[in-house]
Amino acid sequence: MLVIGGGPGGMEAAIIAAERGHEVELWERTARLGGALLAAGGPVFKKDVLDYAEYLVNKTHRSDATVKTMKTATAAEVLAGNWDKVILAAGSRATIPPIKGIDGPNVVLANDVLTGKAKFGKKVVVLGAGLVGAETAAHCKTEGAEQVTVIEMLPQRLMTVEHCRNNEQALDQLLADTEVEFITSAKLTEFGDGIVTYEVDGTEHHLVTDTSIIASGYTSNNELFDELIEHVDVEMVGDVIEPDSILTAVHGGFHIARNI
Repeated sequence: MLVIGGGPGGMEAAIIAAERGHEVELWERTARLGGALLAAGGPVFKKDVLDYAEYLVNKTHRSDATVKTMKTATAAEVLAGNWDKVILAAGSRATIPPIKGIDGPNVVLANDVLTGKAKFGKKVVVLGAGLVGAETAAHCKTEGAEQVTVIEMLPQRLMTVEHCRNNEQALDQLLADTEVEFITSAKLTEFGDGIVTYEVDGTEHHLVTDTSIIASGYTSNNELFDELIEHVDVEMVGDVIEPDSILTAVHGGFHIARNI
């Protein structure tokens, strides 16, 4: 059996399948396992998520599954392996909106900030007030940014997020404590050199910024599924189906593996 992707869903599937006696190989395109858990556990206030990531990574390496990192899956190579079962757990990638200047040197992705790959300055603008955007904003403030402003097209922050009331209250309190500013019902129109431009009710506004962070959602990495479905027994798990929660990915990986 082949598992493509070393995020939470892929690791759980590999662990359970190996425990049940299957010969399992897991391919991960980056240098380390963890997937989205590494970004989700990046903020100091979410250390429990990082602890869980380390637990799953260690458990995967202790299992009988063969782990290959820096291994990018292609349809040709997968099909050449003659696998009895393929589980696609390739996760998702950041959605990049077509905004002028978004490829500028001071525009970075939220996941890169949360994992320490990208640095940020004293004045930060975050595009997107979903869960990732809100947590990234709080993370920047706790790690030294002096001013953090989040720009959101919807009329309220966290409108697309489904979570329990306790988590919502805790995040609201954190955002209040860190004094993150939210500008809602706004459309960001340009990333300039040290400045961003946005519109509210047709009126143009500007913000001075050192770093702009993109947190405008995710797109599933499901292209490989379409190339494989006619040729091999393949199932998807986690964000490759639809960007969702850690819980959904882990449960999905468990249930697919136990039913093989």
